[in-house]
Amino acid sequence: MLARIYLQMGNYSAAAAAANRVITSGNYQLSSTYLGAFPKMPESGKPAKPGDNTKEDVFAMQVTTLTGFNGFNEFYGSSTFGGRGDAVISKDWIDETYSADDDRINAFYDDDDLFTAKYGNQYGNVPVIRLAEMYLIRAESNVRLAPAAPIGGVTPLEDLATIRSRAGLTTNTATLSDILNERKLEFAFEGFSLHDAKRTQTNIGSLPWNSTKLVFPIPQREIDANKNLIQNADY
Repeated sequence: MLARIYLQMGNYSAAAAAANRVITSGNYQLSSTYLGAFPKMPESGKPAKPGDNTKEDVFAMQVTTLTGFNGFNEFYGSSTFGGRGDAVISKDWIDETYSADDDRINAFYDDDDLFTAKYGNQYGNVPVIRLAEMYLIRAESNVRLAPAAPIGGVTPLEDLATIRSRAGLTTNTATLSDILNERKLEFAFEGFSLHDAKRTQTNIGSLPWNSTKLVFPIPQREIDANKNLIQNADY
């Protein structure tokens, strides 16, 4: 979590050091396949079962049949797998984003509409921090800190290649643009895009990165409870 926070703050030396501690701890390993990093979907027509953490999970919210269900599944999963199917994914977006030889293109499934398989198990644990994120945080931080010697003694190219090789891809360069694009490919629908856009000051569609429309309103019940609160702009 510190690695993620320091990256958002722009403290790249601290971010790289925190990510490096996780990577070198030996407590976690990348799953051999991309989909192996996420709770296994049940076979169609069979009930979902609680899942264990994967070996890639640094932190995951635990879900059992007694404690509830995977809330992301409600929005991202199709009805066949216990979800409401709110978040339908465009095939054009998938085709424009992933190359045909990128194994991550297989992390989507067709159930009348297209959905991400990351949240296909309604009782699967919810991944919050994966080891893959640590590799990309260390890579990005070291690129930004160049020409200083890379923290952890591993070059950004090596870290980027570690992530891309699992997806069946080769790696020749590790520019900042390469690494930021890799985050888009690796973490699609995991909640990173808005934060990445804000910290890199990248516009979102027609909205500038610092638009007040990208900030939620304070709930009215909170304002009613505390008259000292000032509502966010434009609400």
